[in-house]
Amino acid sequence: MNLDRLTQLKDIYIFESSINDTISNLFKKKRKYLKICVTLLLLLIISYVWSLITFKTYQPLFNALDQQQQHHQYINSISSSIHNQQQSNNDIIDRNDLENNNNNNNNNFNRGNSNHHQQQQMDFNLLSSSSSFYYYIVYYFIIYAPSFTMSIAFIFSLFLYFSVDDPYLFIGRCNTTLYMFNIYYCYNSKKILLLPPPTPSFKNNQYYNSNNNSSNNNIYRKCSRSNNVVHNINSNNHTTTTTTATTFTTTTKSTFNNLSILSKYSFKGFKNKLT
Repeated sequence: MNLDRLTQLKDIYIFESSINDTISNLFKKKRKYLKICVTLLLLLIISYVWSLITFKTYQPLFNALDQQQQHHQYINSISSSIHNQQQSNNDIIDRNDLENNNNNNNNNFNRGNSNHHQQQQMDFNLLSSSSSFYYYIVYYFIIYAPSFTMSIAFIFSLFLYFSVDDPYLFIGRCNTTLYMFNIYYCYNSKKILLLPPPTPSFKNNQYYNSNNNSSNNNIYRKCSRSNNVVHNINSNNHTTTTTTATTFTTTTKSTFNNLSILSKYSFKGFKNKLT
């Protein structure tokens, strides 16, 4: 019997150590990702401020280049209108001099030159508009690329932070499983403790538990943090036993029947059951 109890105590100590290690790792990951999120948020703010300052600094140059581009487009439109007018004049001359073959040949030559010049002008306008479009893209990309990159990194860090399991939710899931064995995990003391006795009730001048057990099976446990002393009181003979350097000591037979079920779980299997 003593060997069985010792084995049970060892198993519970392993479970307790496993829960403590898991909670410690969860808190470490939370703090790590929180630092990364704060750092990326500061970099995002700095990059956004830099983008605004850079945009305001180069805004006059950008406006000057834009005005120059508009001026070139205005000159090109005027020149194209002049060539169109010349083309219309040549058409009038062609209609008036249809009877003269030499004049017809000369007008055809001038009309061909005018069409060629107009085609070159259209190509130049298309080239100017495309170069202006690519200039806009490069300009805004250089200015806002750092802040855009930092914003994506910040969103990804937030996703990592919230993907880590919350330690308190993990403790709640552990206790949900441990309650079946009349034990629970106490975060303040970082120990696995026995559940307190159920609230007594009186019926027909007789003492009953909430789970219909007799009063002789009531066990409660007091944990002293100063000297790590555990008192187990048996209500049959009202004797008190004190043990040190161990978390769990002698309990009643009904309690150890529940703990014997717990001892059947392996360390890895119980950890998987908790998570």
